[in-house]
Amino acid sequence: MSAAPALRAVPRTAPPVTEPAWARLELLLDPGTFRPWRSAVGDGVVAGSGRIGGRLAFAWAQDGGHRGGSLGTAGGETIARTIARADAAGAPVVGFPHSGGARLQEGVAALTAYAAIFAAQTHARVPQVSVVAGACAGGAAYSTALGDLTIMAGAEARLFLTGPRVVERVTRERIDADALGGPGVHRHNGVAHLLAADDAGAAALARAALAHLPGRAGEPLPAATPRPPAPGDPAEPVPAEARRVYDVRDVAERLVDGGALLELAPRWARNLVVALARIDGTPVGVIANQPRHLGGCLDAAASEKGAWFVDLCDRFGLPLVVLVDTPGFLPGARQERQAIIRHGASLVAAFTRATVPRVTVTLRQAYGGAHIVMNSRDLGADLTLAWPDAAIGVMGARQAVEVVERRALAAGADPDALAARYADEHLPVGGRGAGARPMSTPTQIKAKRTLAPRNATEDGILAAAREMLDEAPYHELTVDAIARRCYVSRTAVYFYFPNKRAVIDRLIQQVFTDMLTAARPYLDGGTEPRRELRQSLGRVCAVVNREASILLLAADLSGREDGLPPEWEPYIRRLVVAVEDRIRRDQERGIAPDDVSARVSAQALCAMVERHITIEVLRQGNVVTESIRVLAELWWRAVYSFPPEASGAPNA
Repeated sequence: MSAAPALRAVPRTAPPVTEPAWARLELLLDPGTFRPWRSAVGDGVVAGSGRIGGRLAFAWAQDGGHRGGSLGTAGGETIARTIARADAAGAPVVGFPHSGGARLQEGVAALTAYAAIFAAQTHARVPQVSVVAGACAGGAAYSTALGDLTIMAGAEARLFLTGPRVVERVTRERIDADALGGPGVHRHNGVAHLLAADDAGAAALARAALAHLPGRAGEPLPAATPRPPAPGDPAEPVPAEARRVYDVRDVAERLVDGGALLELAPRWARNLVVALARIDGTPVGVIANQPRHLGGCLDAAASEKGAWFVDLCDRFGLPLVVLVDTPGFLPGARQERQAIIRHGASLVAAFTRATVPRVTVTLRQAYGGAHIVMNSRDLGADLTLAWPDAAIGVMGARQAVEVVERRALAAGADPDALAARYADEHLPVGGRGAGARPMSTPTQIKAKRTLAPRNATEDGILAAAREMLDEAPYHELTVDAIARRCYVSRTAVYFYFPNKRAVIDRLIQQVFTDMLTAARPYLDGGTEPRRELRQSLGRVCAVVNREASILLLAADLSGREDGLPPEWEPYIRRLVVAVEDRIRRDQERGIAPDDVSARVSAQALCAMVERHITIEVLRQGNVVTESIRVLAELWWRAVYSFPPEASGAPNA
């Protein structure tokens, strides 16, 4: 059986009527890569494959001048089969619809053609982008909404189900095409996600959007060379006063590569910003409350916009970065009529079912249901962070005291003082006011951690594991229990540690790092090795005694009874190298004799410490301080004492 014919180059013999459609495809695709197919079918549709940024892509375009821009069965088949081929190849598809709807002369067959296109779009798992440069009515308008992104290009772009004449005939409403379905309409209702001045601008936007998306859902994201974010502290644009507005995009630009945000639907629900970006070269989706509009409140439109964007990112595997600064949901009868309950629930559901990595950062405030909805920990966020001055609560301080301090207010208490006290005691997540509590305490708001150094989450996990090992045996330690103790999701724990044994291994690494730090007086010391050695060994012994339970546990897990676990060898080797370097320096300065190599002397010291840790701690459960100090004195005499014939050498 012969294989399916491959796409091949076809001479450019298209009739002049397809010239605008052909030109749009060539603007979209890399120069010289367009390979048309089904060119003999024609019917006002040009389709084929090419490359966008070096990656395979498929595209089709309609010529609005062919038979009034109507869609017939042949043209519909070309579009549907192009989408199916793109899906089979795992490559995005870009469509340039320009049609007044189904071809009347072909009757129901033309409707069938649209049904085939809709089915192909619905089943496809590849990114689908529609670029509208002319009028699209009926099925052509539906087709754009079935895709992932819609770009409207130029002032002549139109999208509507029925044109102005039909509207007037049926409803007696007189309206022109621009007011009915122009870019000014659809940029405010979310139908159009991006606007361009012309075909070239639209092609550039399509290429930019696809650069953030994989070829097919489930495939790796396209990587790029990491770039530094926009200069400046991300906290700088955020005012300290909760009621002052700012542009959250200024914060996001200082977090993402090159400060580049491809914001989608910027004029729809302006109180919520959604954008494609990159962090360390990896595409991400950014979703953020926008205090410049409605103070960052969530409303029905913002909830709908957020749910759409979360679903888009989850479908194509883009991690989500959620920047939160919201006083809550916008109240009022108008919001209830606009189904705020349903749209708010859709945002909750979108975040909850999303399987991509999700990180939430509360910048300034998060109250009530909006705190929950904006990717809170209990909705499954992988990591929830908060800036030190952020406030989180059921409601703002002034509203809260009106409920909980009704009697005091009725008695004439100062509402401002009560609100200030409530805010100080209940709202800070850390670092603000006398009532601020450290994030590690169980009484703190469970959903947040204070944003600290980049390894703050790892340190918190290790601290939680230490606390639990002090309270219960190792076999009762679980990843879920560690996550609950340090107030992060289990996914966040797995991000750092594949299992609980890896947590213990990391704790052992910390112990040896602390031992190396404790030995610095000797390792980095000067001309008094005896005093410096005693001081350092005392500090090392203190670390060993303090961490005896961790050392014992790790030794038990390794099953080694006659010595230290082999997993510790790299850490011990670091100590040997550091000691060897000190002895060599002392030999070069004449403080220590050079009749024994520095390496042998260093290995002897570390073997002595290892032996006594094994005997005193692991076998007998004793402290190691005195026994090591005694043998250290003997070792010092052996390493630093000169032979009798060199008795005139300096004595440390």
